Amino acid sequence: MVNSLYHRILLDQRHHDPAILDFEEIVCRQFGSWSMGLIHSAPDNQALFLKYAAGPQFDPYEMRPNTLRAFFSELVGNARWLS
Repeated sequence: MVNSLYHRILLDQRHHDPAILDFEEIVCRQFGSWSMGLIHSAPDNQALFLKYAAGPQFDPYEMRPNTLRAFFSELVGNARWLS
């Protein structure tokens, strides 16, 4: 299911340079109610980004898988989303 979704994303011209940041078998869904969205660049969100950043700038490609998992968990629960 996830693989077929990823392949659809690859073919969708709205997405540019998609990348797999983590790959492992999971026991249960962690983000069942999460859908695609845009995160507001409010100061409290920026603090969240920098909390998990590997350096002075936020770059998810530099993050380790365990850090990404923690970031996504906190993001889903605490970030301000654009509607």
